Amino acid sequence: NTSNIDPISDFKPVKIEKPKKSIMSILGIIFGILIIIILVALIGFTGYNALNQNIVSGVHIKDVDVSNLSKSDAKYQVENYIKDKLPAEIKVKHGDFEATLSTSQISTEYDIKSAVNKAYTVGRQGNIFQNNFYILSTMFGKVNIEPTVKVDEEQLSKTLSEMSAQLPDKVEDSSYYIDGNNLIVTSGKTGNVVDVESSIKNIKKSLVNLYNLDQPIEL
Repeated sequence: NTSNIDPISDFKPVKIEKPKKSIMSILGIIFGILIIIILVALIGFTGYNALNQNIVSGVHIKDVDVSNLSKSDAKYQVENYIKDKLPAEIKVKHGDFEATLSTSQISTEYDIKSAVNKAYTVGRQGNIFQNNFYILSTMFGKVNIEPTVKVDEEQLSKTLSEMSAQLPDKVEDSSYYIDGNNLIVTSGKTGNVVDVESSIKNIKKSLVNLYNLDQPIEL
């Protein structure tokens, strides 16, 4: 019997719910976009480094910043720096004894070419990922390359040996001579001689550092 049905009171509206995007799906989209951005940046960074013919950022030679310089420009900068720092003469001493050494006489030479070549290889020795990682690390850090120093060790040894004879506390050997019918004997005495090998190491170490060369180097 339909006469007892109230169409108004018994009607219940149906709610149609719209689907909601979950938080996980939104995060997934954001993460995907970030991955794409990182990949594009990585490809661009790799391409730039592959085409770059200059020394990478963060590389120094003898504390001279050679970042983004060509090999010839880097060599020029370092040569001028060493030229300004290296004196014409360096002092050596033992106690109250002091003497000078001419840097040109002992043929002091810095192997700048090898140092520049080494600087150029920074970030170019491994695979793509290793190179990119190393280049990024130098951009936020610092790589300092020290050129080797060469001297004429034969000439330096000769000069240092001559200095031994000038020391105030040098060794005096026993001697003798004949005066008529008399044999005159003079006794020697202990003293010091220049340790040539160790002194050369001290001199080369000071030349490598290029610091305090206005101060005497201990023999």
